Amino acid sequence: MRELLRQGLLDGGLFLNGSAGPLFVRLVGDAQQFPMRWLLIIPPFAEEMNKSRRMFSLLAQQLAGQNMGVLLPDFYGTGDSYGDFADARVEIWRDDCASLIELLHAAGVTGINLLGARSGALLAAELCGQKSRIENLLLWQPVVKGRLFMKQFLRLRMAADLMRTDSAGLGIEESFAEQGGVEVAGYWLSKEFYQSFVELNINTHVQVSGRVAWYELSTQSEAKLTLPARQTIECWRTSGLVLDDAVLMGEAFWSTTEITVSDTLLARSCSFLHGAGM
Repeated sequence: MRELLRQGLLDGGLFLNGSAGPLFVRLVGDAQQFPMRWLLIIPPFAEEMNKSRRMFSLLAQQLAGQNMGVLLPDFYGTGDSYGDFADARVEIWRDDCASLIELLHAAGVTGINLLGARSGALLAAELCGQKSRIENLLLWQPVVKGRLFMKQFLRLRMAADLMRTDSAGLGIEESFAEQGGVEVAGYWLSKEFYQSFVELNINTHVQVSGRVAWYELSTQSEAKLTLPARQTIECWRTSGLVLDDAVLMGEAFWSTTEITVSDTLLARSCSFLHGAGM
């Protein structure tokens, strides 16, 4: 397994057997001095993933300089991986993430870290459940409730409906009932994916051997974490987890019109992951 990862580092990526079809995974790190600590990035979906790629790339490059390897998968139905987004399922994504963690363990990696960005935080925290073998958990602007996220995502469809000049389009509920899904901002959201996703909530029983970081961004200098975020963090602290939480200055790169980055978030994240492994 280590030679497989080493070759993936040399090539910049590789295809693996996913639970529903070939899964493309980008790899960044030093192939000559094989990293013993790795970060698995669990991205958001739809356009948030596309807007986040630059940040993920910069983070991976910086971590490679600290001899940490990085895995960034294209989820089933996205990017260069097999399948169409219409066929994506939360269960498939969950199983593929778990398989990547097992791959790292099989390669003899001594420290496995997770980054959950936006909706990816829901799966990342879930993977840090009972008897977790994860070292550290890093969260970027984490989504706390899948239902709330989907409500906001579907607003894109409702906004598009308001711009229609005809009345032929089906509403959201009608589309789910009659067509088995709904098109939102160019993505076909299946009823099955929607139903699974809205049941996701941030895991309040996270277990890691190291620490947890919860970072959010704001352009307001005195911004504070939201109430759901503070409640989750307090629950984790009560359970004994050591957390680093902060609202950092920066734009919401996952939703800005132009591709933007946050150097502050990158620096804080690298410092967390590097220091946590010392």
